[in-house]
Amino acid sequence: MSSHLGRAWPPLLLLCLGCSSPLEKVFSVSGDAPSRSGLVPLGDGAVFGNEAGRVLRLGPGGAALWTAELAHEVRLAPAVAADVVVVATTGSDLLGLDAASGNRRWRTELSRPVAALAALGTRVYVLLDDGDLLAVESSSGDIVVRAALGSALGLHPGGAARLALAAAAEDRLVLAGPAAVVAVGADATRRWRTPVHEPLGLLPLEGRVWTVEQSGRVLALDLATGEGLWQRALGATPTSPPAHALDRLWVGLANQTLVGFRLKDEGPLWTVQVPGPVVAPVVEFQGRLLVPTAAQEGRLLALDVGAPGNPPSARLDSPLRTSPLVRGNTAWVLPQDGRVVGLRLRSAGGSGR
Repeated sequence: MSSHLGRAWPPLLLLCLGCSSPLEKVFSVSGDAPSRSGLVPLGDGAVFGNEAGRVLRLGPGGAALWTAELAHEVRLAPAVAADVVVVATTGSDLLGLDAASGNRRWRTELSRPVAALAALGTRVYVLLDDGDLLAVESSSGDIVVRAALGSALGLHPGGAARLALAAAAEDRLVLAGPAAVVAVGADATRRWRTPVHEPLGLLPLEGRVWTVEQSGRVLALDLATGEGLWQRALGATPTSPPAHALDRLWVGLANQTLVGFRLKDEGPLWTVQVPGPVVAPVVEFQGRLLVPTAAQEGRLLALDVGAPGNPPSARLDSPLRTSPLVRGNTAWVLPQDGRVVGLRLRSAGGSGR
């Protein structure tokens, strides 16, 4: 069987997990509560929140630098702007924590729950669940810009919808709602709107915005104009946002497969079957593809795209619903149970890299 990604491969069932060159655990830190926020890079470490309303900053090697206790659960990934960690809680509070100490600098009470956060310069942009976009100064918590974008995104009063927000350039953000992808400037002025049906995630990359519809259609939109530049049908319902790694685009599918292709490639899809749903973007790690799986056993695969049949793996015994974070030669993983686990890829001879 060829290892070239330009060929159509039959799905490969990954049964021999971790048979050689395993991922070995180098540290494990617990926040003492389940977490769904994901890990956000901060310095040489990371910051995350959990269901107990706790925000933790970890330094190099997973060392705990500080813990902040908040009044409500933290579900979303924090945003880091300048020297402030901005956190949204389920109680509709927005808080600014000092990145060095974890001390609270400010608290702003919002009118609605927060759906997404993104940092751009010294501001953090907050997308509320009704489609309002707020620009918040990270130093003070002051709301300096507000724009109502619910109608443009296709939101209806009282209806729940998946929303996404991403910083796409120094002066540009993109938002996704049930009916469209919308681009705005730093002043929240709308630049363009492109109809898209139920997009899952946003990936700004090289002057384009990539997304995938619930129908399984991958789209590339021009970041400057919103014009559709390219599309491709994947043939199944997506479960993960698109991710870029190893010079390819990757999407998890509902039939428990991962598909990959080079940008704007018309050739056959590269397909591999994995031992659980992939709901978070994959990442690159030491020339391999780290694939988090959301089954109860929580397998993290380190996939060699040239020989995918026998990948190293680690079992975390809790679903992996957020992306790993690469810190030097260590992959940091946050399972749903709230632990942060550091893993390294050991060579076949047994020595760590």
